Amino acid sequence: MARKSKKLAAVAADLQDTMTGNQVPPPEPGNETAPDAKERRSRRPKLQDLPNMRGPGVGGQEEDAELEALGDEMDELVTKKRKLAEKITAVDGKAQERLATLGLKSYRYSDREIYLKEGKDHVKTRVIKADQNGESEHNGNGD
Repeated sequence: MARKSKKLAAVAADLQDTMTGNQVPPPEPGNETAPDAKERRSRRPKLQDLPNMRGPGVGGQEEDAELEALGDEMDELVTKKRKLAEKITAVDGKAQERLATLGLKSYRYSDREIYLKEGKDHVKTRVIKADQNGESEHNGNGD
């Protein structure tokens, strides 16, 4: 708001000078600075590379064979994980279909149970432990 007031005052002063005959010469080309304009800051000096620093943006990067091997191994494991996730999804779908065909929500076999997870569209399995009386109970962790 103060900036508009200053500009308005400057325009009013120019208008008054024009009306009274006092002509203010236009600024010279290349010297068009307003008296209230902020001074330009000089550019920040370019940062120099620090000694003993490595990595992108800080000079050259040394090659590390061990890190490259670990990166390759990680890529292979991620690929295997993706393929396993696809297989798990396929088996999950088949198990859901079979449970629906039989009209079951869970199925117990040997010491395991496969069941539909309530509220979600997938199946889970869990180990059923037998207590000292021979009765079965769930292990509580849902697996």
